[in-house]
Amino acid sequence: ILLDGYKAQLKSLEEDPSAQARTDTVRTEYETNKHKYIASLLNKEQLKQASELAETYEDFGVLIDLCDTMKDRNKLREYMNRFSEQRFADFLFKRLLDEGNVQQLLSYSEDFPEQLGRFLQPHNHLNWLHQIAIGNLTGVYKTLDQLAEVEDKYVAKKKTLLSISKLAALAADVSQDEKDERVEALNHQLQLIEYQENLPADVLDADGLELDTMPPLSPEKLIQLYVRDEKEPLHFLYALELLDFTHPVCQRGTVDCVCVCVCVSMVLCLSLLPCRTEKVKTQRICVSTSGAWRP
Repeated sequence: ILLDGYKAQLKSLEEDPSAQARTDTVRTEYETNKHKYIASLLNKEQLKQASELAETYEDFGVLIDLCDTMKDRNKLREYMNRFSEQRFADFLFKRLLDEGNVQQLLSYSEDFPEQLGRFLQPHNHLNWLHQIAIGNLTGVYKTLDQLAEVEDKYVAKKKTLLSISKLAALAADVSQDEKDERVEALNHQLQLIEYQENLPADVLDADGLELDTMPPLSPEKLIQLYVRDEKEPLHFLYALELLDFTHPVCQRGTVDCVCVCVCVSMVLCLSLLPCRTEKVKTQRICVSTSGAWRP
């Protein structure tokens, strides 16, 4: 009687556009009291009565608790189909996500791939696992690319994301041209990370950096770090190679002109590794002009 009274009052208020504030208040009271009353039946182990009322008044929280109490996953699937228009699945998925129950959340990939896929779109850190479960490898490498692009805390994590993305791209059902293009782009990013991983220990210590916890560094920053020690000519060669990763037109100050000139001098004056000196001949060296940088 109490719940029917709330529903009748809400129906009346919803017909009056000027009563929006009152409608919101009554709806909040209805949802709160509805769950409190039906949940009390569940706590008293009056499961049948609680189930009937929860189904009638669509208290999804109680329905999920009932299924958990009875360990009846089939009934839960039944509710997901029965109340699909009321977005029961989204209610369940959000609850599992809020509880941190990722394993159970992803277990619905097989039975409800579309619903779970839509729900996980804003959650890429889980969406790629769902995409693996349903065999969407193209989606996997695209999602991991997005995660790697915004990863700015740990270079090790970015490397892992790019590496898994590369594996997914190799196995994806796409054209060979698209596959080759994707793998080449990923290799380019992984190569930049390799330069960062090879930074000398003393350089890392001077900047308070640790290999396991440092963030991804820009090519310009890596160049500055590599040319810091003038006694290591090979480091200057690395700095020259890193110019491949910078923008074709560098803004003034992005790469220090003095550093580049020293790099050129070191390469010209010292006999370095043949395989690397041959590569240097094809590098695009930026020199300072009146306020801009050009090849």
